[in-house]
Amino acid sequence: MNLPTLQDVMEYIRECRAKNLHCDSSTTENHFNLGYEANLNVLVHDAIVDLYVKATMEIEKQDKEAAFKAEMDRLSAQHPIQITAGAAEREKPQVQVQEWAAPPHREADPFDADYDDVIAQTIDPLRFVKDAVNRGFHVFGLQPKSKITLPGSHGFKDGKKPSDPDVFRPWNEDPSRNIGIALGESDVCVLDFDTEKDIPEWLNQTKTYKVKTSRGVHVYFRGARPTTGLYVGGKKVGDIKSTGGYVLAAGSVHPDGPIYTVIDDSPIASAPDLTGLLKHEDKAPVNASPDGPPIPYGSHDNELTRIAGLLRNASLNPQDIEEHLIHVCERRCEGYGSDYREMCRKIAKSIGKKPVGQAAPPIKGIQQAYETAAQAQANAAAKASSDAKTNWLDQFRSVDEMEDGPIVMVINGVLQEGICFIGANPGDGKTWVALAFAKAISTGTPLFDMPQYDVPMPRTVIYLIPESRDRAFRKRCEAFEMPKDKLKFMARTISAGAPLQLSDPNLLEAVRQTKAVVFLDTAARFMRGTDENAAAQNRLLVNDVVALLEAGATTVVLVHHATKEAKQKKMAMTLENMLRGSSDLGAMCDQAYGIRKDMGLYANGSGPMEIDLVDLKDREDVGMLTTIRLAASYKKPGSIFPVSYFNEEHNFRVVDDTEAFKRKVDTVVAMVVQDPNLPEKELAERTGLSAYMVKHYLNGRGFHRVQGGPDGASPWHQDKSEPCPYKKAKEGSSRVNLDSPEKRPTPIVN
Repeated sequence: MNLPTLQDVMEYIRECRAKNLHCDSSTTENHFNLGYEANLNVLVHDAIVDLYVKATMEIEKQDKEAAFKAEMDRLSAQHPIQITAGAAEREKPQVQVQEWAAPPHREADPFDADYDDVIAQTIDPLRFVKDAVNRGFHVFGLQPKSKITLPGSHGFKDGKKPSDPDVFRPWNEDPSRNIGIALGESDVCVLDFDTEKDIPEWLNQTKTYKVKTSRGVHVYFRGARPTTGLYVGGKKVGDIKSTGGYVLAAGSVHPDGPIYTVIDDSPIASAPDLTGLLKHEDKAPVNASPDGPPIPYGSHDNELTRIAGLLRNASLNPQDIEEHLIHVCERRCEGYGSDYREMCRKIAKSIGKKPVGQAAPPIKGIQQAYETAAQAQANAAAKASSDAKTNWLDQFRSVDEMEDGPIVMVINGVLQEGICFIGANPGDGKTWVALAFAKAISTGTPLFDMPQYDVPMPRTVIYLIPESRDRAFRKRCEAFEMPKDKLKFMARTISAGAPLQLSDPNLLEAVRQTKAVVFLDTAARFMRGTDENAAAQNRLLVNDVVALLEAGATTVVLVHHATKEAKQKKMAMTLENMLRGSSDLGAMCDQAYGIRKDMGLYANGSGPMEIDLVDLKDREDVGMLTTIRLAASYKKPGSIFPVSYFNEEHNFRVVDDTEAFKRKVDTVVAMVVQDPNLPEKELAERTGLSAYMVKHYLNGRGFHRVQGGPDGASPWHQDKSEPCPYKKAKEGSSRVNLDSPEKRPTPIVN
């Protein structure tokens, strides 16, 4: 079986579109002679659907890039950007912007309920990149529909000035990316109002550039300034963002869906006197606790510096300040970047140079009385200590006060209440196994149709799989005959929008009402960063999963990737190599299973797919499933392709112990036939068997080794009822010398 390449599918789709012919994944299967009449199984069908989806996305991306380039070439010819020298005190890019003819459009009040829908029908976010550049903004790319920086990015520090030849690179690579504006570098400040109703009337009448956000408004003024809170009538209504911060540009898409839209296209005015929007009195003390309120995007530098100042006033040294800031950042900073430790180190080093008691706050015009703040915190700590003296006993339980009863089993002998991991390398069937678990749980039928793994009571399953699309995942669910009742099984793929955060109120409410078993496929998509080895990020994932359990989830099953090394070196499955990343993941769970595909049997797709499911951890020792072999497909006589059990039986087929034993022996024999010099220890590591069992299996097939020689032993060989040449050599025969490798006879193998 030879699947078409991505380029083959793209060429076929373009040909159909050129001839105005209907084209979908089914026609693609037929075009490449891979239709169901050729006994196509669901595994191959998934591959074709995936290729078709990737091809259409790549074509759309290429078409957008081509259209974007053509539009930019046209606009550049009509409206060239001219960079001139700046004012006397500093140089800033000055941009000449010619008047643009307004295209035909429907007028709408920016604060009407349907405004976003109106705009979304006509707006093309790509044209706003040029508009931002024309206004002199320093821009940088963000992830699509997100405020989070790109992997490896340093956020606003990577902002490109308008004259930079690479200014459009992030959107040439992916036009769907959001647009970030580095405010300080652009010499602007933005009054970020949380809601429109809080904007003072005099500011509404001021003609300057304004952008509608998801719920509020951004009001732009020239002149960078420190980032501060924004107050109207003593009430905090937002933030004044500038130096050390960034905002989403017009044309960007908020994580909740609304598009940032220009509502006043006036030139950016110089900043007026903003004193009336700053709160000087009764400012809340700096909250240095790691358990304090979240620190939003764009305020990390400012708030962490304020915390560092408070700690310095308390006589802490730079090293202690750095350690505390890292802890605060990991717990409170929303969407912190991969360089957060370096940021904390620099802040601690800078503030640590100041004498104790003179660590001034970084906000000009707002003098924070750190001594007062420290005293307020000391008073709060004293009150908490006083309360603890009388209430501390309430925080603990005696044995008699603890909940009594047996551990809740979701699948008898296999899955209990709590946290479970399923680890495997890509392509080894971890999603299929997770679906088998989900089917048993949601329908109340035994796992793998084995009576000993029965389900005490059916439960709701919530399956979150942001790495798949609706059509592909639906094919898998239909193959397993997953229940169509939404209160039994509900799923969310990337087709439904951005992945839900585990703290999403809708998810938590769903868990509260259904007491569901939640599947996260894969765990990496629910981490708050990109470094799976970072203990801090894993702790956040642990906290999020625990929050799901506290909300009412019976069990959370996390599908995770194994290390590449484990498969490449054919290492025996362990908790460490089947869960990629920090060891915190293995420590957090109650149960863990590893999965590995039999690659020798699979033969790159020409043979059947069988996997081994192995118990890696059972904290309470309640499981009966230690290891089991599962078949996803088999070779039917006369069939070109392997036939899927999912299509025929809607589940895995359990391979019985006798057959599984024979497969293991065949695997070991095949390995020594390929390389007769493999030692027992390496064979054991590759197969997951003990060295004793390896030797036992091979001896049963007539293979043995003779100890001695420069390599420590002869190759594995079968004597075939003939005298062993290696044994004679060891006993002193001159016919063969084990110390002379070039004289060794060729091993006899089947």
